[in-house]
Amino acid sequence: MAYVYKGIKPSDITINPVKVHRQFNLNTGSDGISSIQFRSGSYDNSSLKDLNTVGEHWHFLMMNFYLSGSNKSSTEIKYNYPHYSFGIHNTTNPQHKNKFHSSGSIIYIPQQYIGEEIKRDSFTLIDSSTATDITIKDDGYGNLYPVGHTISQSASTSVSSSDNYVGNIFYNLGVIVITETGSYQSGIKYTDIGTNYTLQFDSTQQIYTKEYTLKVEPGEFNYTNNPTSRAIRSGSVGQFISSVSKSASGILQPNLTASGWSPHMNTIGFYRDGEHNPVMVARYPQPIKLRDDMTLIFKIRQDF
Repeated sequence: MAYVYKGIKPSDITINPVKVHRQFNLNTGSDGISSIQFRSGSYDNSSLKDLNTVGEHWHFLMMNFYLSGSNKSSTEIKYNYPHYSFGIHNTTNPQHKNKFHSSGSIIYIPQQYIGEEIKRDSFTLIDSSTATDITIKDDGYGNLYPVGHTISQSASTSVSSSDNYVGNIFYNLGVIVITETGSYQSGIKYTDIGTNYTLQFDSTQQIYTKEYTLKVEPGEFNYTNNPTSRAIRSGSVGQFISSVSKSASGILQPNLTASGWSPHMNTIGFYRDGEHNPVMVARYPQPIKLRDDMTLIFKIRQDF
């Protein structure tokens, strides 16, 4: 039996979400990247008056990220509670927030680079503001740590522990904060970070994959539409001859009529009902022989 079209059942279609990542290499001059160094004295803890630019950034950080780690929230459960799910109280995601002072640096990475979020454990900052480059990475939990350096000098303490971490990364917002006020090494302070740096990280974007499971049963699609495979009869002797009209013939060349012969395919077209132009075409890198003794299963994936 010759088939040209075959319907696709809804049960043969599945849609699955997939996280994809793209690596970015940015620097101080990249479009949209901005950094601010906030300093001691930029904000008056007792008043909201006379905030300058760097003070406003300090206030933004305190209210949105560090309130639960400060003494301002010790009696205010309404401020402390939201941070239980992602902060110093969570043992499964130990993001440390015990270091937040009136000096530090903040770097903003716009959404056009991060997508939905920065991929965990992919962020590296190399700051060249001083004579010695400072290399900082994230630990996958939202903490930043200096590569090859510690703050507490404790051999038994993890480099990204609450003693040794130097800042935080908020993956879904693209906010990088250096909170450590000590020195990376003699004469080089973490508060100097933010004027000349490079950033490397993987962005995250969720796409969806639609998968079609197509079954070709034995004997289906066992006819070829290739005009070079056809012939026409001439007279009564049953001879086959070549002719420009053979494309209209339903007769195969004699060498294609033996038992066991079947066509090969490498293209699957998808059509809407009642239309003759495909809306999607899938191609395989090499021809596949159609079978009359077994079911063939083709899987086609479409990203969108």
